[in-house]
Amino acid sequence: MTHPLLTKRWLYRADQDFGFASLSSGNGCEYYDQPCFFFQQAAEKYLKAYLIHGDLPFEKIHDLLRLLEVCSQEDASFKELEDEAAVLNRFYVETRYPEPVFVKFTREDMYKARSAVQKIQQLVRGKLGVDHEITTDEIKKAEEEADRQFRQQEKDAGE
Repeated sequence: MTHPLLTKRWLYRADQDFGFASLSSGNGCEYYDQPCFFFQQAAEKYLKAYLIHGDLPFEKIHDLLRLLEVCSQEDASFKELEDEAAVLNRFYVETRYPEPVFVKFTREDMYKARSAVQKIQQLVRGKLGVDHEITTDEIKKAEEEADRQFRQQEKDAGE
């Protein structure tokens, strides 16, 4: 069973993280850690959207390599993204805390993170048949459709 509303919500959040990180990484930006973190977050949410769409069980984790492993059980093409996941995994903890090791990321790291998440984004969107950024209007329509289906199921159960 697919979950169109939940899938769209995860894609929306992924697109928001990706968009924010992209804007934050514009010309003259010298704050590299934050875009790197949000690129990692976007990748995580794109992968989770794929898993939710396919009704595939997964742990509540942030390890992109582990999420890819679960995705790969359904579709082997996800294995091709292991290098990208490894690049992005660094940005989950190391961008947020100064311990145990203080790491300062560079512009090059930020560009690598963006490139890595774009590859994950492309594969997930391709697999889900989504060729655009999810909008709030799409979320609203999906919520209305889910509500309509729920009311119909209740009506059918009462008959």
